Amino acid sequence: MTSDNQKFLAFAFVNADILVETDRILRIHRLWGATRSLLGVGDEALIGQPFDRVISPRDRAVIKKLISELGDNCRIESVLIELIGAAGASVPVRLSGYRVDATCFVTLTAAKLTPAERALIARRDPETGLMARADFEASLPDRVASLRAAGRAATLGMVRIEQLSNVAARMPPDAAERMMDEIGGLLRQYALDGETAGRLDGNAFGVLQREDADAAGMERDLVDLVADRTAVPRADLAVESATVPIPVTGIDTDTTQKLVLYTLKTFAETTRRPFTERQITGGFRVMLGDVFNRTATLRDTIRDRAFVVALQPIVTLTDPPLLHHYEALIRFDGDHSPYDTIKLAENAGLVCDLDLLMAARAIGMLEAAAAEGREAHVSVNLSAISLETDAFISAFRDLVGGYRSLRSGLILEITESMEIKDLSAAERKLQQLRQDGHPVCLDDFGAGAASFSYVNALTVDYVKIDGAYVREIKSRPRNIAIIKAMVALCRALEVEMIAEMVEHDTDVEILRSHGIDYGQGFLFGRPLITPTVPAEWVPPAAALRSLG
Repeated sequence: MTSDNQKFLAFAFVNADILVETDRILRIHRLWGATRSLLGVGDEALIGQPFDRVISPRDRAVIKKLISELGDNCRIESVLIELIGAAGASVPVRLSGYRVDATCFVTLTAAKLTPAERALIARRDPETGLMARADFEASLPDRVASLRAAGRAATLGMVRIEQLSNVAARMPPDAAERMMDEIGGLLRQYALDGETAGRLDGNAFGVLQREDADAAGMERDLVDLVADRTAVPRADLAVESATVPIPVTGIDTDTTQKLVLYTLKTFAETTRRPFTERQITGGFRVMLGDVFNRTATLRDTIRDRAFVVALQPIVTLTDPPLLHHYEALIRFDGDHSPYDTIKLAENAGLVCDLDLLMAARAIGMLEAAAAEGREAHVSVNLSAISLETDAFISAFRDLVGGYRSLRSGLILEITESMEIKDLSAAERKLQQLRQDGHPVCLDDFGAGAASFSYVNALTVDYVKIDGAYVREIKSRPRNIAIIKAMVALCRALEVEMIAEMVEHDTDVEILRSHGIDYGQGFLFGRPLITPTVPAEWVPPAAALRSLG
């Protein structure tokens, strides 16, 4: 007859090499298995010893927290850690655990790491032992998907201590190394699996936390650790944090994953700039914390068509200036920039719906002008995501299919806010749209690293020079040199050019003298919220003076 104890041991060893029994203070009572081969010592040498004696220093804090906080009849899911083996060698193992009353049973299984897992460990941040940012970001979609499948919620926590890198650089090397090592261990204590925590940059960190994790506690513990190790007053440590709940239901898994990555990247990118007063007073935390609510609101906005269209003129840089066409700009909240909402739409998988609705509004404006005997031209933005989505292209062509005479009046502006992944496929779709009669414009030329490759790969009718070059055209001679290069390239490709952000009289003559065809900016008119295309364009007095 097999005893219950034998059955338990057999069950434990199905997937484990060592079984450890500890008490509440993590002292080893008993252990069974391959201790000598994995640890280099026999069972008798470890009885009565602290369990963390066999764990590498970098992993001790996270394991101690996971075991000490384990509830009765609850388990620790597999965590990859390192043991201290014979002669101090590191031995990678997977640790799991289960608590019964005051006893915790822990299994240790030699980890047979794949080449990808070994590479992941090799790429860890050398100071903290946390995941590198790219690996942390790459791990989140799978972790979020598994949580959603199990009906479990979690929270993405992010924290930054502005002075951390500078403080560490002024410390003795050994002290700085210990502090950064402790920071890594502390943050892993808050991670859902003791593992999914990453360093976003020198001073910022991200952690996928348990649903019930104390987000404020993570920030507080991190500040306390740095203050204690450096003697820097807590009040002098500028801290910014954000938490984003990851809901179990309400938004599909794919969208949830995209929003988690969007939030993480927004935090990491924003923290490269100096903090604003709004961020320090909590506005930034709120902005990130409600990203899922904003997505739900955006869905409602799209469903209800609850947005307006503003038209801004694009004119010839001739004397006098002549209206060429209007750009249709979406507005969700009065006259405020829609940039953040558009970025959210791109990351939430909603931008195709917005692009199609804007195209429908523009067609309606062109149709109304045609009914009055007027010819009008309006451009609409088309996200790279929409361009690469076959369903969108099909829906767009169905939408404009009955308006053959109006297609030449609907100009499509391809935006660079998201990268075009397959330029060959994009070129085929653009040429199909051009054959349908739509002129095509490449927006924000020069803003991204891919701009010149886009012009090389995509046949377009217009390009828009990014406003950053135009805005400083007088103060930065380099900008003129860059614009000259752009003009030469576009002339060779027989592509006309539009300058954005033309705001001053003196800009016009410079742009015109270098061969720019058209201009857009406050000098010629601000975006005007209107349901129809104006019957005529009346240039502001400043524009008339500049060209008069």
